[in-house]
Amino acid sequence: MFFLSFVSGVIYRYGLYSHRLIAPNGEVYTRHFIVVKNQFGLNARFTRLHNYVGVYEGKEFTPLVSDAETKLRYVCMMLNYVLIEHYETFYSILLDAVSWVLLT
Repeated sequence: MFFLSFVSGVIYRYGLYSHRLIAPNGEVYTRHFIVVKNQFGLNARFTRLHNYVGVYEGKEFTPLVSDAETKLRYVCMMLNYVLIEHYETFYSILLDAVSWVLLT
């Protein structure tokens, strides 16, 4: 599903899901996740791609200061460009990369 933008009549794209947590002391923490959304903007599937971006890795979470929304938004734009909008162009590159990883 990740490499196809059109599955059984539904158009999928990568997007962000924001979750806000209010701590007992009143501080607000925001955490963003990369998700797959359908054409209605609803979350179709959560991914673990935010783990590979490294925005939350090894850092102390501070309220609103550690917000990684901008960086994750750029990652979603890149994923949509390569894997959804220009899939036909990048398919052979992706296939070569996967073959190389599997053979080494």
